[in-house]
Amino acid sequence: MKKTGRHLFLLLTVLILGFTGLNPAIAEVTEQEIVAVESVTLDTTELALTVGGNSETLIAAVLPVDATNQSVEWSSSAPEVATVENGVVTPVAEGNAVITVTTVDGGKTATCSVTISENQQNDERWGEWKELVPLDKVWTIKFNSPVLPDSVNDRSVYVQSNKNGKSVDITPVLSEDNKTLTINPPAEGYLPGQRYILFIKNKVKSSSERLLTKPIKIMFSVKPEETSNTVVINGITEDPVVIGKVVVTTESNTTLETVQAEITLANKELVWEQTDPRTFTVTVTGAAAGEKYALTVNTGFTIASGVDVEVEWANENLPFTLTSIAYTTNQSIPVKYANDGAGGQNISIPLAWSGLPADTKSLALIMYDLHPVANNWVHWAVVNIPATVTELPEGSSGTAQMPTSCVELNNSFGTCGYGGPEPPAGSGEHQYKIALYALNVESIDLSGQVTQTQFETAVSGNRLGSAELSGVFFQ
Repeated sequence: MKKTGRHLFLLLTVLILGFTGLNPAIAEVTEQEIVAVESVTLDTTELALTVGGNSETLIAAVLPVDATNQSVEWSSSAPEVATVENGVVTPVAEGNAVITVTTVDGGKTATCSVTISENQQNDERWGEWKELVPLDKVWTIKFNSPVLPDSVNDRSVYVQSNKNGKSVDITPVLSEDNKTLTINPPAEGYLPGQRYILFIKNKVKSSSERLLTKPIKIMFSVKPEETSNTVVINGITEDPVVIGKVVVTTESNTTLETVQAEITLANKELVWEQTDPRTFTVTVTGAAAGEKYALTVNTGFTIASGVDVEVEWANENLPFTLTSIAYTTNQSIPVKYANDGAGGQNISIPLAWSGLPADTKSLALIMYDLHPVANNWVHWAVVNIPATVTELPEGSSGTAQMPTSCVELNNSFGTCGYGGPEPPAGSGEHQYKIALYALNVESIDLSGQVTQTQFETAVSGNRLGSAELSGVFFQ
């Protein structure tokens, strides 16, 4: 019996040691099989729905595809406007909402901006008032039939700040015949230099209870504060040719003709160029290095600093710049360059550049939307532009005007070439950035559809410099 007990004890010891030795290996295999979530994306980042219309289903993709926990949770920033359940977005009332999907593992998120309207987006008349308006601007709206006074209220006629989306305190007044609506400004006036949007919704009714054919939305800009026309000589920018260039700025908007009339230089020809309402470049033709020239400033202008202009040669070339004849930086992009769905012609923006860095062999261009709801939506991407090219004419995308070696990539709409601005209605002003990169290689290997991140990564290792142009658009 003792002998048998001894054998049984040895057997149990071996079994226990065996299991003890296996446990770490089993635990290690289990840990290796857990794949963490890295990100989540949605099949669309923008939705436009109609009150009483159909719901839309958002599809979330958890990455990597073999992540262990694929569970997600849905939420709406404004359930009173749009609800969401398992990705199904249901319109409730007019307004805006942001739908967010969040992964259970890691809390990764993706969003979709939702606009709910009473009418389809393309049933709205909208535009931009071309002239700057005074601080006390009074709007006059004429109707072809009498308006029901009770339908004119702060929900049907209002003005919003384009900066923060808040309504301002206007006073709408109907004429005695109820055919003319006068919209008086806030008591303190509109803020100088700011942009606003005037809304006249189709909640305005005629005396016969008929609604407006189409609601109206107009963006307008207020004149900046008036200041004295002080001229500032900002300094010297050199040119590879024997030409002296000086940048001149004024403290208030000034015409090129006014500046030309007030600033002269004896016995020398001046060539002027206006880059924006307050910035001008004067070129002294035939200037020699080291020579000084005294610009004569006539009545009405005063010099703030630096009258004598000394032509010098710098070690670096002129700044690498990107410009457009269609708009200046941070100004509104004209409607004709917008996409079809935003009332435009979807023709590419005219661009020109100068001051390429030395050893530039090719250029790469990208245009994308910086608004949070757009998530760097790519509108145009072009690579392998020859260094000898200095412009892309208006409407050149997809035509023979594009240099033969250029490669136009697919934009975020899924089409090749240029796709104009088309922000979701009600999402406010969108800023569109065009970046032009000077590269030290003749070509880069990019094709098909690219994201802004993929594009930046592809050019990052060969960049010599970059130039940018920004513009804004809304609908």
